Amino acid sequence: MSSLGTILEDYNSVQLDINDQTQMLLNYPIVNDMVISKPLTLHFLQAAKSLIPKNWKSSDAPTLAYWFSTVEEIKQMENITHIIHNKSGQLWEIWAPWINYIETFSI
Repeated sequence: MSSLGTILEDYNSVQLDINDQTQMLLNYPIVNDMVISKPLTLHFLQAAKSLIPKNWKSSDAPTLAYWFSTVEEIKQMENITHIIHNKSGQLWEIWAPWINYIETFSI
């Protein structure tokens, strides 16, 4: 099974250190003097960070399936937003790697 770090590295030219607490929790978007500007990467990180308060009482880490469903919720909201603003083509550019990945991945 893939990990969040592996999935993030697959879609970035910048290698992210998921053990860097400042980078992950405080949304510090700079890695090795490079700004993380890819919208999909920022959505991935936001989805992962949103699971922390949802599971704060549990000693177990959120599952990858739970993270996938959170990313899908963000994608649905982005889809609605892009339709309203008549930018469906831009939506595909941003989300195509995720859609292709999800189609080939089985949990």
